[in-house]
Amino acid sequence: MSATAERVSVFRGNGNGTFLTQVSYAVGNNPSDVVVGEFDGDQVLDIVATNADDDTVSLLSAANIVDRTTTLAGAEFSSAYTPSQVAHTPVAVAYGDLTGDGKNDVVTAGYGEGTVSILVGNGNGTFRSDVSLAVYGGNVTDVALSDVNGDAKLDLIATSQTGVLSVYIGNGNGTFGAGVSYAVGGRWSR
Repeated sequence: MSATAERVSVFRGNGNGTFLTQVSYAVGNNPSDVVVGEFDGDQVLDIVATNADDDTVSLLSAANIVDRTTTLAGAEFSSAYTPSQVAHTPVAVAYGDLTGDGKNDVVTAGYGEGTVSILVGNGNGTFRSDVSLAVYGGNVTDVALSDVNGDAKLDLIATSQTGVLSVYIGNGNGTFGAGVSYAVGGRWSR
């Protein structure tokens, strides 16, 4: 998969290390990152792309599956669903179930504002309004979700351009506690 100006391309695998010709799908301006996951409840993988120049996230929902065992390999994607704007200049995206409801949620890194946007998934390909979380060090370059403290709730890890890594413990309802930041040196870029 690759992203170019206003398009995301899918290179379907043949299963032998080679790929079919790319198929491109329209998204927002300047797609900067993509993830593949299940967001609309049909148990077929979808694509979420962050669009840095228009501060949006696009969801490409897989449709018209002939053989569900092929997932992305046999998928066609519907038009992009773009929820409300997210943190300024979203450059990275991660996903996971932040609320424990079995539906994937999305987190984006807002490079331009130094914030992270949290989009809680409805399980049907739409998201509730985003919630912003200010991140230490500003200019967020990347985000990840993982259970760092072993409580079975996803926590948020964010890096900033100034060399700060921040960890926010998840509350299990789509919100996070106060963050702890670590100066790890250097400048982070994407």
